[in-house]
Amino acid sequence: MDAVTAARVGLGFLKAGSGAVVLPKHVTTYSNIDVSAEPHDGDPAPSGTSILRGPLEA
Repeated sequence: MDAVTAARVGLGFLKAGSGAVVLPKHVTTYSNIDVSAEPHDGDPAPSGTSILRGPLEA
């Protein structure tokens, strides 16, 4: 998530418990990470339910 513009990039779904994703290079220009609870309903709009949010560091 870009803190200035609020632009977001979806990186996929995590299974229950834990998981890992590989960040594409263009995502490293973003300033924050936001893990949110999203229904798997095909709607790309954010639900607004963040589970984890913080700065994305190199």
